[in-house]
Amino acid sequence: LANPNDVIELRIVLEPYYARLAALRASSIEIARITKAAQSDPEDDYGTPDIAFHLEIASASRNALAREFYRMLRKVGADSRVRLPSQTPLGPGRRQERDEEHMRIANAIAKRDPDGAEEAMRAHLAVVHTVILERMSPDLKGNAETT
Repeated sequence: LANPNDVIELRIVLEPYYARLAALRASSIEIARITKAAQSDPEDDYGTPDIAFHLEIASASRNALAREFYRMLRKVGADSRVRLPSQTPLGPGRRQERDEEHMRIANAIAKRDPDGAEEAMRAHLAVVHTVILERMSPDLKGNAETT
């Protein structure tokens, strides 16, 4: 009975804390994996690198339950009954923006800055939330641009 908004709202609650924990707990190897996953290859589909990046952070939190919650949330989000079909494909700039958002998170984790990692994740997920809301209500985008 979930919808895409339910999934992103729960991600907004959980994932900033996962980033905080990763900044405090991640090993140098985990930080290297997070940093590598922050940049996607234009040849990849859009979603796979995103899931890999966020899973690396959940794993680096060193909390097995957090990692499994993340996997479960993404599984629910990928369910065809919940997933939003895109009426309009994401612009070519969105992938680059997303990768830059991911890199800000990765850099904060690498600097062992839990506040910065948490805030960067919160900012990133706020953008994702906006994209989801625009896809759920395409007329919302037009109204937001005119106000």
